[in-house]
Amino acid sequence: MIYAHCIIISGNPDPTSWVIEWVEPYLDEDGYPIEDMCGKVLYFYLVNDSPVFAETKEELQEAYPDLYETRNNDGDLIGYAPPMSFAFINGTCFDNPIMLKRNPGYVSKLKAGSRVDVERYLKGNWKIMPEGSNYFDRSWLTKVDSIPEGSVACRAWDLAGTEPSEKNRYPDYTACTKLWRTPQGRYIIVGDFHPTCKEVKKNTRDIRGRFRLRPGTRDEIIINQAESDGKECYVVIPQDSASAGKQVAELMWSAISSEGFICHIDRVDKKNKLKKFEPFSAAAMNGMVDILEDSFPNVASLNAYLTELEEFDGSPSTGLRKDDWVDSTSSCFNYLNNAPIYPKFNLSDKQQKSTIGHSAIQEIKTITGL
Repeated sequence: MIYAHCIIISGNPDPTSWVIEWVEPYLDEDGYPIEDMCGKVLYFYLVNDSPVFAETKEELQEAYPDLYETRNNDGDLIGYAPPMSFAFINGTCFDNPIMLKRNPGYVSKLKAGSRVDVERYLKGNWKIMPEGSNYFDRSWLTKVDSIPEGSVACRAWDLAGTEPSEKNRYPDYTACTKLWRTPQGRYIIVGDFHPTCKEVKKNTRDIRGRFRLRPGTRDEIIINQAESDGKECYVVIPQDSASAGKQVAELMWSAISSEGFICHIDRVDKKNKLKKFEPFSAAAMNGMVDILEDSFPNVASLNAYLTELEEFDGSPSTGLRKDDWVDSTSSCFNYLNNAPIYPKFNLSDKQQKSTIGHSAIQEIKTITGL
């Protein structure tokens, strides 16, 4: 007996949705569905939690033999796992004449909406962005394949400490951004995420560089990430303007600096996020920011990061539209652009921790007024 399994999903165009990875092969450069592609069956394997498509099963089976062949613990071939199939079918309200007959004013309501709503819900555009979201565009970035000698690195964090729950399904993320400043004054975006720097809940996508965990586990991951980046990478953590913000920042600074890393505290003004982001935005717009795409562990992580920056328009974050990477990117860029860089130390680990800790203590006293 042969069993056939089929999953049918419907939804509206959304450039921030996980669905965009699946729909991408069926879209043109502007985000509109390609008429000749709609309904065409493609085959896929999931590689690093992202679909890799091909027009034939054989093409994928040859490219990914480890996914095609099923072997036991002894390495014996016991079966095959052929690629699965996928098809995208574009549809608009005009494909539902019964609904239009019952609700003749529906199209008029869509046409009376914003430019983005008209493009998405009437014309089926999957890549359209709000007009105000023009403080960053990934097309401004130049792709590079290496870090120039003599460059300086920094990783900045935006902190949160709440896990998703029934009461709060979409809390903010703890997110981080790493930048290199080159001797020529350019900036390079990299991923270089530690394997633990991600969500740990089941059925979540493998998006690295952000997570929603309680402070204890969060702080362990931050230390893991610092160790992975190395002592030549400066660490920036935020100090929230709330009453407990100063104490939290000091505790985190103490934990990080005691491990021998140079840590800086960045005061956060939630009312001026756009103003804080503008220097990075200007540098990117003027072609001064590069990206090392190979440093990101998968396409999903790269797209999630860039999409959040592109969607930022200065308005407060919501349950589904976040600005945590925006904040960490701002902190990282502004630190590298403005802060004095400490000289490198050639001492033993024990001496280095003591010396760096003493210097950092003097700095935090100056910053916080202690």
